[in-house]
Amino acid sequence: MYKTIKTMRQALEEARSYRDPIKEDKGFSTQQIKMAYGILNDPRYKQGNYSGAVSAIEKIAKGLSDHPDVANALKRANESLEEETITEFKKMIVTIKDPIKRANAMKDIERFGKGTGFRIDKMGDEFRSFRIDGNGADLNKFATDMKNFYGATIKAESLEEAVFDSDAMQTIKLKNGTKVLDKIYTDRTQADNAASSLMKQHKGAKADAYYNLVNKKFYVRIKELPSSFKEETITEFKKMTVTFKDMDSFAKAYVDLAKKGFKLQGQGLEIKVDGNGADLNKYAADMNNFYGATVKAESLGEAAAGSPSMRISKQDADKFDMAKYKENEKENQHSDNALLLVKKFGTAADYKKIVDIDIRHQKAGHISMADLKTRNDISRKYIGRLI
Repeated sequence: MYKTIKTMRQALEEARSYRDPIKEDKGFSTQQIKMAYGILNDPRYKQGNYSGAVSAIEKIAKGLSDHPDVANALKRANESLEEETITEFKKMIVTIKDPIKRANAMKDIERFGKGTGFRIDKMGDEFRSFRIDGNGADLNKFATDMKNFYGATIKAESLEEAVFDSDAMQTIKLKNGTKVLDKIYTDRTQADNAASSLMKQHKGAKADAYYNLVNKKFYVRIKELPSSFKEETITEFKKMTVTFKDMDSFAKAYVDLAKKGFKLQGQGLEIKVDGNGADLNKYAADMNNFYGATVKAESLGEAAAGSPSMRISKQDADKFDMAKYKENEKENQHSDNALLLVKKFGTAADYKKIVDIDIRHQKAGHISMADLKTRNDISRKYIGRLI
């Protein structure tokens, strides 16, 4: 018998294999899969050379490009090339179904974001998601990493700020006496952002995020409002007529109002509501906000009855387009067009100007030349964004 003599290299490789056993995944080692990811991030293949990437991966090990994780990474890399414009965003919601991958992703973000002020808010296991606030940093790179390494779904949050006009500045008092905006926020991050936007738009205002321990909800707490700001006075009313745009909204709203014990009379797409002595302001706002309904209150002051907040809902503004603009123009609904434009695109200052013009117009029965010029000038600023 002859004894086989091993080279030094063979001996070392054999020793390492005992010391560092290679984990295999569907016949491929972890190292091979990592090498495939490295190829996808190589500038030679990252710019669209899909077939070149597949060929290079196959040289590592035959069939490696068909491995589920590698194939998904290839697909995502190819899909990302179809996006022509990368929009900068500062906040995002990351959804990862696998709880272990989700936990590792959160650790990575905490590590990479250390010292940058990144904030991570877990949204609960039932959502399989967490929210990242980049504290002003562009999160595109992190979003790409989350997609490639963890198979995450990314939803970039809009950078548009809420407009805190007179409608959005209605306040309520909680049972403990805390004064807050009449709106509930999903989490502390949203409430913080809203408070910051409010203070930015109304200099002199002081607000912050507030967590109500009783109902476990987030609000914007109002600490101070500027002396120039007049809080809207809401006139109490007991009866109202609510008109809907479709039968589905009519039916759902009818059930909601009936549960409150109000006297209802429905006809067509219209419901006459008798609150049995109760103030209907809150319910009128709900009909307007949730169903896009038009509300006409009985025994209500002149300005309040035809107020823009009652006539133009957020849903109306969201759906507003050039076709609707032209339709309104044909029907001489110029005031509504101006309101819809600033509600959809305008600044808080422009919105307030248009609302004040609309109220003066309704009260006088005609519009002054000065108000007409101002209204036209503001409308022209935003009409191009409908095209």
